[in-house]
Amino acid sequence: MKKFLLKFFKFSLILLLLAVGTFTLVLYLFSDNIKAAAIEEINNQLAVPIKVQKLRVSIRKFPSASLLLEDVYTNGFNSPERDTLLFAHNIFLEFDLWRIIFSQLSFKKISIEEGILNIAEVKKGTYNYRIWKQDNVSSGSIFELEEVEFRNMKSTFQNSANVKTTFFTKALSLSGFVEADKYFLETDASILLDNFIVKNDTFLTQVPLAIELNLANKKDTFNIREGNILAGKIPFDFSVLSTGENTSVTASGSNIKWDNIISLAKSQGWIKLHGIQLSGETELKGELDFPKGKKPYAKLSFLTQEASLEGIRESAFKNIYCEGYYELKNGKSDLKLSEIRGKGESGVFEGSFAVNDFSSPLLELELRSDLSLEEYLSFTSIDTLENVKGRAIINARFKNRFSSLKNISTQELKRAQTDGTISLKDVSFSFANSNQIISHLNSDLVLSNNLFKIDQFYLKKGESDLYMKGYFENVLNSVFFDHETISVYAKVISQEIVLDDFLIPNSEKPGSYSLSFTKSLLLDLDLQIDRLKFQNFNARNITANLNINRGRISANTISLEADGGSYQGSFKIDATSGLPYPVFVSLKADDIDINKLFVSFKNFGQEAILAENIYGTTNTDLQMKGLLNHKLKVDPASVELEADMSIANGSLKNYQPLEALSRFSDIKELQNVRFATLTNHITIKNSEIIIPEMQVSSNVLDLQLSGKHTFANYIDYTIKLKMSDLLFGQRKLRKGNKEFDEHLVEVEKGDNPKIPVRMFGQADKPEITIDKKTLGKSIIEEIREQGKKIRSLFKEKKQPPEPEEKIIFEWEEDTSYIDKN
Repeated sequence: MKKFLLKFFKFSLILLLLAVGTFTLVLYLFSDNIKAAAIEEINNQLAVPIKVQKLRVSIRKFPSASLLLEDVYTNGFNSPERDTLLFAHNIFLEFDLWRIIFSQLSFKKISIEEGILNIAEVKKGTYNYRIWKQDNVSSGSIFELEEVEFRNMKSTFQNSANVKTTFFTKALSLSGFVEADKYFLETDASILLDNFIVKNDTFLTQVPLAIELNLANKKDTFNIREGNILAGKIPFDFSVLSTGENTSVTASGSNIKWDNIISLAKSQGWIKLHGIQLSGETELKGELDFPKGKKPYAKLSFLTQEASLEGIRESAFKNIYCEGYYELKNGKSDLKLSEIRGKGESGVFEGSFAVNDFSSPLLELELRSDLSLEEYLSFTSIDTLENVKGRAIINARFKNRFSSLKNISTQELKRAQTDGTISLKDVSFSFANSNQIISHLNSDLVLSNNLFKIDQFYLKKGESDLYMKGYFENVLNSVFFDHETISVYAKVISQEIVLDDFLIPNSEKPGSYSLSFTKSLLLDLDLQIDRLKFQNFNARNITANLNINRGRISANTISLEADGGSYQGSFKIDATSGLPYPVFVSLKADDIDINKLFVSFKNFGQEAILAENIYGTTNTDLQMKGLLNHKLKVDPASVELEADMSIANGSLKNYQPLEALSRFSDIKELQNVRFATLTNHITIKNSEIIIPEMQVSSNVLDLQLSGKHTFANYIDYTIKLKMSDLLFGQRKLRKGNKEFDEHLVEVEKGDNPKIPVRMFGQADKPEITIDKKTLGKSIIEEIREQGKKIRSLFKEKKQPPEPEEKIIFEWEEDTSYIDKN
């Protein structure tokens, strides 16, 4: 068996070689006749010249023979010489070799390969491809074409209606018949459509096409019947009828998959759907008309049933029904979805959508829905909200004209016409990367153009609750544009507000806050709050007007009860330029428990005097400015303050500077110094508390005090003590040393001048000094005061003066002493 197969193979090979040899020999013998006949016939039939670089016979199309024309060029009919109708590296004119022997040469097939074909309407009704004389093939011609084939050809088509297309033909076959005044061809083609342009508008780019059609021509009528195209993965049927006055195209497709349409639309840049998927099938019907001298007309109708739309997150709308059309008429294009409806997992929706005239679009939208808020958000790119619950009931309409949908301006959106209602029911959510939770949010909004009226708005956040009634303005712009402000005018009522619940944490600095969000707010709120808390500060019965103007925050007519008394005042914070935020405060405080005040404000960021050191009731009228840091605390170094204050029934406990006076009084008494009233004007600047001279009458000492106390707890006081306290304070307490008793009595009966003492250094261990110059000046001033009193007595009543008791002080050469406790 093996030997038989080997012999058969050898015999077949010999026959093939003999056939090829005979084929080649015959072709060689008749090649001159073939060339001459072909050239004569081509010259007889062509109305325009063709340039051929080389002409030879070929067996490359075996078993058919062919006449090969290499590097063929023609500019076409009625075209300038520089134009190109056709350039091909190879044109094969195929014929039956055996008929040559009987002088019956006829070309049955033409193959055009590796070149360029540019078909154009050079003037109305005249195309450059009409290169045959009288547009026909004469009887008795050697061209009896049954098929024309194009391979690897780059082609263009352009007509007077400004329809232009460029495509690359991988393989295109035309078969049928051609007669004197008509032809009928069947086409099977594989084409890559580079672009399809109508009046400078590009509709398709880089779309692979598989085409099957019947092409007919009769007396200037061009007709495609029973055409089928697979555009990408979208199949549809089409037909074309072209006369001298009009070209019309109809197309239709059924059971077209939406995911294939979306894929094509994305590739063409028609839409951008990030993470959203549309599945199901649709029906399409299209009409195209290109009347000469008029604008083209196009209409695409569609009907979708039982489609599904999947969102960015795990959610989907199902049973979607959509009916509508796109129409291009008189240069104006419209899109209308007359009916849209479907259902989600939590409810249903319906509405309509229309764009009238895309060149200057009038957009109309209507929506009626009752769905969970989570389902709405699943079709947006919002990722700042988590754990979203609750419902949104929408019955709203939107209408507005824009200059362009690609570049919507803020002014255009402000003119939008809206009406309807939006209701939020039992909504709760948290912010991403935060434990802040909004809950129990219920709201009824009435839409009126760019104004959203708040019929009711209630929410709970952390320990805070808030009820609001008023309106929002510029809502649409603030949603769609960065740096656009939203305006809120409302009355706010709350049982309790914890400010930490509403301040936005700074993600870059944990434990800190940012007020940058206020740059996009115009806010005017009348506040009525039962209880308010911020850090250590607690207040009741708060009323105020809060205003935010693009980062400038102010509160006027503030009235509240806190720290055992009441406050009235105002403040301003400027958050326009970032941290630190300048703050300005004007405050009047009545009957304030000063110890609670220091606790509420965490000792005002200083350690000079702490809450545990001071007690009493204060009335204060102050003006302050400073800088708020990232924790919304006033930077002590930035504080500038002027305050008129009084403290009644006050006491200083364990205040180290006073305890340093233990030389003049018992240390136990100095640990709790009580005074009836203390009044002064206090200045704070450059981290220093500046105390003008004031009289302090306490249970231990009577003194006059002035000086400075820095936030670093450095003091520089001048204290004027009564001489009796200075010299004999400790001895008066003991009463046991009879050596000094008569002197103490003697002092009490006579003058008692004040001696200045300087106390300076660190407050926990100050230095105390008396110097000669200060002392002398003090005594002189005291004597002058005494003289004034004496002269006043003489004027009132002249009596002999009583003997003056004298006290003589003897001082060492160095008249100062230092006490370092």
